[in-house]
Amino acid sequence: MEVFVNNSIAPICKLIVATPRYIILQYNVTLLVNVYLPCRSTVDPEEMFIDCLASIMQDVSELQYAYIVFRGDKNIELTETSTLSAILSNFVQDLGLNFLNDKLPIDGRNTFILQV
Repeated sequence: MEVFVNNSIAPICKLIVATPRYIILQYNVTLLVNVYLPCRSTVDPEEMFIDCLASIMQDVSELQYAYIVFRGDKNIELTETSTLSAILSNFVQDLGLNFLNDKLPIDGRNTFILQV
């Protein structure tokens, strides 16, 4: 996973952790988390989903920070009722985060839509 930052802040950005599923950077008192969660077609997606979020929670719990920006490919529809969306909602609540999808224009909320 690659991350690009402006040259002016690169010297003060600290790489906390980089895994195949997520990366955490710290910029002053802000954590930047970029994640690629497993999709439903993955073998045992629920277990991988939980493991990934638990690992992020563990890494974040060991840090001093004031703000978190959490983004990436969550591979779920947040508006549907499912086990994975409930798990993600609990994770978001545990970290005191808010979904900001409602701030995006309707046609800009999805990067991929499967059409059948």
